[in-house]
Amino acid sequence: MRRIGFVLFFLFSFTVLCYAEDSLIFHNDKTAKGEQTVASFLASNELEKALIQAQQKNPSVDEFLKVLMDSKIYIMIDKEVGEEGVWDNSTNIFMLANSKNEPRFAVFTSPERSDEWHKRAPKYQWGLQTDFKWVIKLIGPKAGVVVNPGYSVGCDIEPHIIQELKAQEK
Repeated sequence: MRRIGFVLFFLFSFTVLCYAEDSLIFHNDKTAKGEQTVASFLASNELEKALIQAQQKNPSVDEFLKVLMDSKIYIMIDKEVGEEGVWDNSTNIFMLANSKNEPRFAVFTSPERSDEWHKRAPKYQWGLQTDFKWVIKLIGPKAGVVVNPGYSVGCDIEPHIIQELKAQEK
C-alpha cells in the first residue's frame, strides 16, 4: 500500500459558497482577488467548459463529475517528479482547508490556474499533470477536493462524494 505524506496549508480567506447540489459546492462569482468572474473566465479545455456549464446547472452535476473523472488535472507538489516519472511516496501534495477547517486537495483544471498559488506557497514549486482518477486514490475518507481555488469557476467536492467516485472505480 502506498503512503504519501500530506501537508495541510491553511488559507484563512478561503471561502467557497454559492449553491450546493449533491454536496458539490460551486464557487461564487467573486474570487479572492475579485478580478475574474464566470462571465470573463476563458475556458482552455473541456474540463473547464464542463465546469462552467455545471455552475450554470446545464448539464447536471453528474455530467460534470463524469468529465472530471475522465480528465487530467494539475496538482502542486513539493518535490520534482523523478526522471523516470516514478512517484516518491515522501512527496507532499498541496492542500487547503475550507472555511470549516476541513481538508481539501487542491486541484487545478490546467497548470496556469495554479500560478498564484505557487507564489503564495513557494514550498510547492513543482507540479504534476495527471489523471483525476489517480489523485482520488490518494485521498482518505475525511478529505475532499477543491477545484480551482481562488477562481470563480471552481467547486468544492465533499469527502463522501470523493469516496463514492473511488468506489465506482474499483
